[in-house]
Amino acid sequence: MIRPTAPEEAAPGQDSLAESVSRGLPDAGWVLRLVTAARRSPGFGSHLAIAMLLAAMLGIGIRTGIVPMRSYVEDVIFFADNAWRVIWGQRPHVDYSSGLGPVTFLLSALGIKLAGGNLNGLGYGNVFAGITIGIWAYALLVRRVSGLLAVAGAVMLCLLSLGPVQLGESFRLSTVAMSYNRQGYALLGLLIIESFPLRQEEPARGLGGALSTGALCAILLFLKANYFLVGLVLAAISLAWSGRLERRRLAGLAAGFAVVAMAFLAYLRFDVGAMLADLRMAADARSGAISPAFVTQVFAENFPGFLVLAGLAAMTQVMGPPPSEGGWVKGVLRFRALLLAGILYCAGVLLLVTNCQLERLPMHELLALLFLDCILQCSRLDVRHTAVLLVMGTGLILGAQSADGLSFLNGLRLKLHPRQEFAYRVTSGGFAGAVFLDDYLENKDTHRAYGSFLATYLNDGSDLLRRELHPGEKVTTMDTYNAFPFALGIEPPLGGMASATYKYLFSDRYHPSADAFFGNADVVMFPKEHALTDAKWEGLKMYYIPEMERRFVQVAESAQWRMYRRRK
Repeated sequence: MIRPTAPEEAAPGQDSLAESVSRGLPDAGWVLRLVTAARRSPGFGSHLAIAMLLAAMLGIGIRTGIVPMRSYVEDVIFFADNAWRVIWGQRPHVDYSSGLGPVTFLLSALGIKLAGGNLNGLGYGNVFAGITIGIWAYALLVRRVSGLLAVAGAVMLCLLSLGPVQLGESFRLSTVAMSYNRQGYALLGLLIIESFPLRQEEPARGLGGALSTGALCAILLFLKANYFLVGLVLAAISLAWSGRLERRRLAGLAAGFAVVAMAFLAYLRFDVGAMLADLRMAADARSGAISPAFVTQVFAENFPGFLVLAGLAAMTQVMGPPPSEGGWVKGVLRFRALLLAGILYCAGVLLLVTNCQLERLPMHELLALLFLDCILQCSRLDVRHTAVLLVMGTGLILGAQSADGLSFLNGLRLKLHPRQEFAYRVTSGGFAGAVFLDDYLENKDTHRAYGSFLATYLNDGSDLLRRELHPGEKVTTMDTYNAFPFALGIEPPLGGMASATYKYLFSDRYHPSADAFFGNADVVMFPKEHALTDAKWEGLKMYYIPEMERRFVQVAESAQWRMYRRRK
């Protein structure tokens, strides 16, 4: 296997390059040392560095647990409720409807079990995923890039996975929300590293790499469907990346996918029909939010970043040796760096559109790092120019990626030094320890500041149920999430939805029946002020509230809630 070449061994004329640097700069030794370090092959030093960095991130993540939340605070209920269902033996798609696969909920359940039922376990689950991805990334990168960049790439994907912030937002807006999107991007990053070697002299990819990519595709299928579709297309393109169809690689991809997919299907009792019905329902609901104008806006918002990436791709293309002549496939692959940049730009926009987001393409950041490695290995490039490109490339990557690391450290800061002003806490039950911060809102310290609202929502509902709930009764909620089984530590009902969000996860065309929605619940909690936005509340009003009033009768009330019990 061809490793990144140490400059002192494989760059003929290195002495003359060093002399030219020395003539051009008063003290050029640092330039040569910088480029030498960046080109050096992975070895003990890089292995030790990644081990220390991952250990530090593990320690910070465990100390932080669940971060005090400033943004999307209601999503803490989503993760806790679905983790609690899994702990009680329920399976997504099979026992209740879910637009997501089981991967996210299994991670949350694992974390809560490790935390002894504490809400901090949601943070532990994300840390477990992030450290696993970091190790996996480093194992792949040492076969592709220099030691320094292998460490940097592994840390990037680890932080991408576990950073407590919504993609594209300020690092200050701490949240556990939508961690599955971050993990999906990180898993696609692993697939890109293995599938698309960019150095011209790269040897044939091995069977182990194909197995890795096949396994990644299966994990993405049971994480979130849109990431799986992108991963599947990238894996298919990788079959011809060398200029010919690699049948051995195809067999490896199929084997890796089959092994992992069979394990997940066994967990779901092989109920493929229920899984496909949920994915169809979510796809139909999400399609209503996608318009040509929105797609055009996302393309335009991210086009400047693509131009920068295309510039790096062009430099990579120019500095590599001319490829050998061949058929039309090899003719296209002569521009493989530009081709890959364009493919990932389109794939990234597709993910943003289907996630209903506007900006940030994490796959571009990883691809910039891979292009930078190719540029660094060009022995024809003057050392001074190489150093300049290294600094510029690093700046471009950090400009977009720095929010992940800063959010990670900001989460620890908020945990160690919690704010008192505009901070609202859940005082008891499973959500005890959750802190919601309204200090960045214009309407702070009002009831409609969302942290204040959600703390009241959880505290008041839990108090009402402790007074009125009979032993053995199962509780559901007429709102987007069902907080109370986890809050009270009781068995959750079968049926319902992981997230009852109209025109996002269910639609007019496809939605669970009333029997499936209420399942075997004995009690329905009806909020006087709902967590859903008014537009998304309309779906519950149309399809389920009339059935609730027919099947259940109000038996108790509090400031925030009405409690309904099933009619005898």
